[in-house]
Amino acid sequence: MCPQPVLVEEYSLPMFQAVVNKVAQMASQQQTDEEILAGASDEFLDPIMSTLMTDPVILPSLQTTIDRSTISRLAASYSSSTI
Repeated sequence: MCPQPVLVEEYSLPMFQAVVNKVAQMASQQQTDEEILAGASDEFLDPIMSTLMTDPVILPSLQTTIDRSTISRLAASYSSSTI
Protein backbone atom coordinates (compact mmCIF):
# COMPACT_ATOMS: atom_id res chain seq x y z
CA MET A 1 0.00 0.00 0.00
CA CYS A 2 1.10 3.52 -0.81
CA PRO A 3 0.69 6.16 1.86
CA GLN A 4 -1.83 8.88 1.07
CA PRO A 5 0.02 11.97 -0.19
CA VAL A 6 -0.10 15.11 1.90
CA LEU A 7 -0.32 18.26 -0.22
CA VAL A 8 -0.27 20.76 2.62
CA GLU A 9 0.77 20.29 6.19
CA GLU A 10 -2.04 21.00 8.62
CA TYR A 11 -0.09 23.76 10.37
CA SER A 12 0.11 25.63 7.01
CA LEU A 13 -3.65 25.74 6.44
CA PRO A 14 -4.26 29.07 8.24
CA MET A 15 -1.55 30.69 6.09
CA PHE A 16 -3.18 29.37 2.91
CA GLN A 17 -6.60 30.50 4.13
CA ALA A 18 -5.18 34.00 4.64
CA VAL A 19 -3.96 33.98 1.02
CA VAL A 20 -7.38 32.82 -0.19
CA ASN A 21 -9.06 35.60 1.79
CA LYS A 22 -6.66 38.22 0.40
CA VAL A 23 -7.28 37.06 -3.19
CA ALA A 24 -11.04 37.23 -2.64
CA GLN A 25 -10.70 40.73 -1.17
CA MET A 26 -8.58 41.89 -4.12
CA ALA A 27 -11.04 40.38 -6.63
CA SER A 28 -13.89 42.23 -4.95
CA GLN A 29 -11.92 45.49 -4.99
CA GLN A 30 -11.07 45.01 -8.66
CA GLN A 31 -14.73 44.45 -9.51
CA THR A 32 -15.66 47.64 -7.63
CA ASP A 33 -12.90 49.55 -9.41
CA GLU A 34 -14.08 48.30 -12.80
CA GLU A 35 -17.65 49.39 -12.03
CA ILE A 36 -16.40 52.87 -11.12
CA LEU A 37 -14.15 52.97 -14.16
CA ALA A 38 -17.01 52.01 -16.49
CA GLY A 39 -18.85 55.20 -15.55
CA ALA A 40 -15.82 57.50 -15.64
CA SER A 41 -15.44 60.11 -18.32
CA ASP A 42 -12.41 59.72 -20.60
CA GLU A 43 -10.91 62.92 -19.19
CA PHE A 44 -10.37 61.11 -15.86
CA LEU A 45 -8.59 58.14 -17.44
CA ASP A 46 -4.85 57.91 -17.84
CA PRO A 47 -4.23 57.89 -21.62
CA ILE A 48 -1.43 55.33 -21.34
CA MET A 49 -2.75 52.86 -18.77
CA SER A 50 -6.52 53.48 -19.21
CA THR A 51 -6.87 53.57 -15.44
CA LEU A 52 -8.62 56.12 -13.28
CA MET A 53 -6.12 58.85 -12.41
CA THR A 54 -5.69 59.48 -8.70
CA ASP A 55 -2.83 62.00 -9.00
CA PRO A 56 -3.09 63.68 -12.42
CA VAL A 57 -0.11 65.68 -13.71
CA ILE A 58 -0.16 67.96 -16.75
CA LEU A 59 2.86 67.53 -19.00
CA PRO A 60 3.36 71.06 -20.35
CA SER A 61 5.35 70.06 -23.40
CA LEU A 62 2.62 67.64 -24.53
CA GLN A 63 -0.41 69.41 -23.06
CA THR A 64 -1.47 65.98 -21.82
CA THR A 65 -2.57 64.86 -18.38
CA ILE A 66 -1.08 61.59 -17.11
CA ASP A 67 -1.25 59.97 -13.70
CA ARG A 68 1.88 60.47 -11.59
CA SER A 69 2.17 56.72 -10.92
CA THR A 70 2.31 56.07 -14.68
CA ILE A 71 5.08 58.64 -15.08
CA SER A 72 7.00 57.02 -12.21
CA ARG A 73 6.64 53.54 -13.72
CA LEU A 74 7.71 54.74 -17.13
CA ALA A 75 10.71 56.60 -15.69
CA ALA A 76 11.78 53.55 -13.67
CA SER A 77 11.32 51.29 -16.68
CA TYR A 78 13.29 53.63 -18.92
CA SER A 79 16.15 54.07 -16.47
CA SER A 80 16.49 50.33 -15.84
CA SER A 81 16.42 49.50 -19.55
CA THR A 82 19.27 51.91 -20.32
CA ILE A 83 21.68 50.32 -17.83
